[in-house]
Amino acid sequence: MKPSQGMVEISPVRSRQGSPSIRRRRHLHRQWPQFGTQRVIPWVVISVVLATGGVMLFCNSSRSSSIAGQNKRHATTNHHKDYGVHSPLATPATRHHHLRTTNSANQPHFDVIVVGSGLAGLTTTLEILDRGGRVALVEKEATLGGNSRKASSGINGCCQENHNGDSLEAFQKDTTKSAGRLARPPLIEELVTSSASALQWLHERVGVDLSQVAQLGGHSFPRTHRPALGMIGAELIAQLEKLVRSYVEEKQQLTILTTHSVKNLVPALDGKGMAGVEVVNLQTNKTQTLHSTQVVLATGGFASDRRANSLLSQVRPDLVDFGTTGGSYSTGDGIALGTSIGAKTIDLDQIQLHPTGFVDPLHPEDPTKVLAAELLRGMGGLLLHQGRRFCNELGTRDYVTKQMLATANAGATSQQPTFTLLLTEEAALQADKHVALYSLKRLLKKVEGLDALAKWMDVPVVRLVETFQDYEKAKVTGKDVFGKTVFKGLPSNWDDTAFYVGTVTPVLHYCMGGLSINTNGQVLKEDGVPITGLYAAGEVTGGVHGQNRLGGNSLLECTVYGRKIGRSVFVQNESTASDNHKPRNDNKNVNEETLSTISWHELETHSSREDLWMAVNGLVYNLTRFAKVHPGGSSILESLAGGDASEAFATVHSPQLLPGDVVVGRMDPTEPAASATTDRFITLAELKQHSSPEDCWVVFHGQVYDMTDFSKTHKGGAYLIQKYAGKDATDTFKVFHKKDKLALVSKYRVGLLASDEKIDT
Repeated sequence: MKPSQGMVEISPVRSRQGSPSIRRRRHLHRQWPQFGTQRVIPWVVISVVLATGGVMLFCNSSRSSSIAGQNKRHATTNHHKDYGVHSPLATPATRHHHLRTTNSANQPHFDVIVVGSGLAGLTTTLEILDRGGRVALVEKEATLGGNSRKASSGINGCCQENHNGDSLEAFQKDTTKSAGRLARPPLIEELVTSSASALQWLHERVGVDLSQVAQLGGHSFPRTHRPALGMIGAELIAQLEKLVRSYVEEKQQLTILTTHSVKNLVPALDGKGMAGVEVVNLQTNKTQTLHSTQVVLATGGFASDRRANSLLSQVRPDLVDFGTTGGSYSTGDGIALGTSIGAKTIDLDQIQLHPTGFVDPLHPEDPTKVLAAELLRGMGGLLLHQGRRFCNELGTRDYVTKQMLATANAGATSQQPTFTLLLTEEAALQADKHVALYSLKRLLKKVEGLDALAKWMDVPVVRLVETFQDYEKAKVTGKDVFGKTVFKGLPSNWDDTAFYVGTVTPVLHYCMGGLSINTNGQVLKEDGVPITGLYAAGEVTGGVHGQNRLGGNSLLECTVYGRKIGRSVFVQNESTASDNHKPRNDNKNVNEETLSTISWHELETHSSREDLWMAVNGLVYNLTRFAKVHPGGSSILESLAGGDASEAFATVHSPQLLPGDVVVGRMDPTEPAASATTDRFITLAELKQHSSPEDCWVVFHGQVYDMTDFSKTHKGGAYLIQKYAGKDATDTFKVFHKKDKLALVSKYRVGLLASDEKIDT
């Protein structure tokens, strides 16, 4: 491709489920070098996911003179003290010999290459694109978003209007206290003082609503912002992806390579900077070199790496048996890439155990857990062990986790200690989107009254009465025995209220350690000097959070440092135009009165992967193409095809996120929504519980139907249906019927088959 031809998306996008390339990538990871030795085995292949964000590649056709000026500028701004510690990952002598240098005089250049497509990567990418830069965004998964899309509690910021007495000093004090002895003031100060402008940018440029504010554990004031509708992570990623993809289609400044892994960083011929990256296509196993003098790592952490010689097993072998909330792609690829060319690492042993990961009642041993968002405790959720409270639920994450483990060790020997997370009906109303989503996943259960609660928890009612009476007294005095001073969600009558309860356990959640950076996001060498042209943002970095990260600071870190990098890297043809710095709201120009009316029967005929329509809030969307790039994967949209997805959509997103240019009509307001059901997700384990002729549930095209009665009158014989009881009969169904035939049994539909991949928040 010649530079004048522009950048286009060149990688096919496929759903993570069932993708042979994604399965194959597991075999491409290199083994980590042993710690404590001077000799390091060079990596053969490294699959990269940098920071929590994405990877951008920018091209520069005249590197030497322009980058020299850029490096001089960076040198004059790097004055803060480096608080890093020595990393034993590799020695300089072994870091460089296996990397291939290249003469790229006749090759297209990007201004920047960004590796990783979470919030950090997408933020960096958008800032560069808005300046007129050309970027290559590299992502090893089939879809964009990483772990960022799972975030739900919110993003911290201070101090906007109505800040309830909060101040920058208070915010910095809380963050420093949480970071403990490993606090690094320059990085924390940058995080805190840039927070207000970061939130303003997310609202005004990205177009995300951040109107709701809560107080999370470890915070002195309410400062954690989230949307009124939808989940913060899903909203941010969907909006950012929409914005950056517009640069592929409209301005041709962006190249997106999904299912591509960065194999090596390529140093410049003189060894003083970057020349690009070597990437491998995980579907074809072919490699290519992308050229740029600036590379941003935004590949996330390493808490999901369970390989025998993983970084996790080397720095914290005591944590390997804990479950994790991170995706399987969180394997420390960016740290391996950085250290391979001499980058310094800090605080690698500082890994956060989040106190509340849900234990799925149908899959209690599954190591991947859905995060029970800290917001639940912020709204009044209580933690109980055998019916008794044991901590201040609004304490920092490390404090709450320590109390949980100490309590469990005192009374039990379980390797996976479990606790009850409880919300009253009043508290659940304040966290309605979260409660709705977790209830849909059957991780929270609603029980009516104290007797039902005691039965569910298997504890005496009198014990719960004592616990709640003590809590009421503490509210009156203003402080309980654990130091809690904020009491929310208390009912007027404990005997006459409903409760939402679930089982939780501590889980690996966040890696505070990583590549050492300065306040400009430049990656540092062992001597504290920046590596020319190499940047990092998000969870791949270390130092920002010290010993413990406060809830809401992860998304803030990705935004603050992603923006800092995106606004400071060199761009060859910088633009000063501002007309492209506006959020996109594709639905604002939809005139419903001019839309054609669509019946429920017609909607149901568009229910396949190749022809995917769905109704949301009365409008009908053709999401056939959009499903392929949906950050949550295509399978969830396919399971909702041909029906009303309003309720399922509302648990995660706000209405503005649907692309308006694919509206094909509106539902007939006079026709009852006979085919619309209250969807719930049904796991494979639950499906198998209905596997007899007398209780016959069958899956067709991702939908679960109770075929017990229908099978008895089936013209082809009951056996043809009953033999698939508790199973997926889609392939056999396709042989005899078109999908629209399912309209005949719509009244028997009981829910959606849950995706193989858990959707964390």
